[in-house]
Amino acid sequence: MESQDEKYFSLGNGVKVRKETDLVDVWRNNGFLFRGELDPREQTPEFRHFVVELVTKYQAQKTKTAECFSLSRQTIDNWIDSYNQYGIMGLINSSKSGGGRPRGNKAREHETTRSAQKQEQYENQLSIFDIQPSVSQEIEPVEEPFYETTQSENNRYAGQIVYQILLSSMWNWYKLTNGYYGVDYKIFQIFLLMVGKNIGSIEQLKNVHQDEGGTILGLSRIPSLPTVWSWFYTAAERGVSQQMCVSLRNSQLRNGLVGTNFWFTDGHALPYSGKERLRKVYNTKRRLVEPGRTNLVTCDIQGRIVDYQIQEGQGDLRARILTVHQNVGSQLPEHPVQVFDREGHGNDFYYGLVTAGCPFVSWEKHADQKKLAGFSESQFTEELTYNDTLYRFIETEKKLEAEIVHQEQVIKKSFKLRRFYVCNTKTGKRTSVLANNATLELSQQDCVMAILARWGASENTFKYLNKRHPLHYQPGFTYSESKNQLIENPEIKKIDKEIAKHTKELQGQYKELSKKEKQINKDGSLRKNDVYTQYKAQITEEEVKVQELKEQKKQLPEKIDISGLQDYESFKGIDNEAKTMFDFVTTAVWNARKEGVDILRKYYSNENDIVDLFYAITHSHGTVQITPQKVIVTLEPLQQHSRRVAQIDFCRYLSAMSAQTPNRKYLIVQVARN
Repeated sequence: MESQDEKYFSLGNGVKVRKETDLVDVWRNNGFLFRGELDPREQTPEFRHFVVELVTKYQAQKTKTAECFSLSRQTIDNWIDSYNQYGIMGLINSSKSGGGRPRGNKAREHETTRSAQKQEQYENQLSIFDIQPSVSQEIEPVEEPFYETTQSENNRYAGQIVYQILLSSMWNWYKLTNGYYGVDYKIFQIFLLMVGKNIGSIEQLKNVHQDEGGTILGLSRIPSLPTVWSWFYTAAERGVSQQMCVSLRNSQLRNGLVGTNFWFTDGHALPYSGKERLRKVYNTKRRLVEPGRTNLVTCDIQGRIVDYQIQEGQGDLRARILTVHQNVGSQLPEHPVQVFDREGHGNDFYYGLVTAGCPFVSWEKHADQKKLAGFSESQFTEELTYNDTLYRFIETEKKLEAEIVHQEQVIKKSFKLRRFYVCNTKTGKRTSVLANNATLELSQQDCVMAILARWGASENTFKYLNKRHPLHYQPGFTYSESKNQLIENPEIKKIDKEIAKHTKELQGQYKELSKKEKQINKDGSLRKNDVYTQYKAQITEEEVKVQELKEQKKQLPEKIDISGLQDYESFKGIDNEAKTMFDFVTTAVWNARKEGVDILRKYYSNENDIVDLFYAITHSHGTVQITPQKVIVTLEPLQQHSRRVAQIDFCRYLSAMSAQTPNRKYLIVQVARN
């Protein structure tokens, strides 16, 4: 909608434009991107290319873009198809033939092309990235969700249908769970209620009304706890959770449900309080080291979860970033920019990203604070506004050197990175940022905005997830011997203690020596056994000991394998199958929540209250009626008028999505009249 003051038009996904007579300014997430010298009233090739870039490169919504520039969605689709097929020449109107450009009705031609593409996608839908049904996944009709018909019955969990509509229409929920787990999909329906209602464990299901909970999940009822545990263990034995997560990830990428411009990877500690000996992780929230695992999560700039992996102990953030770039980013037309914190600092790692062609942005660790403070305010010439805060910055270049081991030889490689010095004008705090373009053309604003957005995308995802959903829950633990039985060499620790002890003694002796003077005999010769000489001898002896200890330390291996030692208890590893199954549901619900809030934003303008409104709708009571053709959920209306109007429009939108169960029943949600 156009703002009365600034004439901004919001195009969705953080993109907005400001139109003037012959200029169009483009902003994203309150950061200025570029200015186009265009006249939006004329559909010139430059203007068409500008519109195509807004939609394809910056993820602006087609409907809002069409409304802003007085176009139709079909026109934008035609321009995109022409550009994808013929490049910039496809956006030029000409009555002349030649140049390889299409002639005739473009809409019909593109429709034919799209139909062919859809047919090709349909024929190839059982690729390695999709579900491959087999006989083991066949389900009897009586076992399908919402098989039984019911009259309109009161239900305390009626609002949870919102998640099922979003997931089944956009995330292929039933296709994923039924395709991989067959009749065992029911445990994922149970998990769906647990995550949606923030039920902390399977044991807490005893507090759920079994009949009502079962009805909204499409089951006859939620069974007793022993039966639920039986469902869980049967499903876990299949061992296909990781494959299902890969399918979810690729489905999201294919359907545009997650952004692909910037990806933020960060670790989140999963603490462990059991009796087994596990590797330790540093819990930044509690500021201590404790047994546990690390969930390395990759999010897009909106905080939607793209992918995750659970690792032992502290986890390897650097290896994870490279894996995401090579295995996931390589499937996309352009590699996403990897954004990470100081944990990824290291010249060798940076060089690895550069040689792998991976664009990235990261905080610079151990930045020269004196140099940062030495810049005058006038030197910060560029500006960027982000989250209502003005940042000023300058760009320089940093030369780095990495040590690469090649054929048992250490080779030094020199390379360069972009470096930004950023100043927060509110607090005066200054920091340093490193960036690498790779094959992309990253603007200065892109680089600075990416690192400023890191807290919102990666950190706050964990924060809000933990507040609204059972983020840390692990349904059952299965242990095995960890493959990593290496520990820091205890002999090195002993030597370090000895070195510290002798170093402390040396410091005291240096101090005492400074108070002494060399004594001289009456004949003018130096005394051979005075106090000064004794201290010098003691210092020399201590220095020799320290040097000997350091030489001993160099000869010892840094880590040793304790699997063959009798005096050490081996490390245990937790089987991640159970946690991966539960986190699959948590990921799907979280991303559906983000999508639901974006939809709700069309009907509700109070940004500060919109998330609470979404949860108010999903926690609404109501009635559920199951017919042979439909599942009709009627929610109780919210009290406040503006919230109730938004609730009604939101439910109408969801019903219009035509979500269906595997047995072809439509999922309908509506609001009861006052």
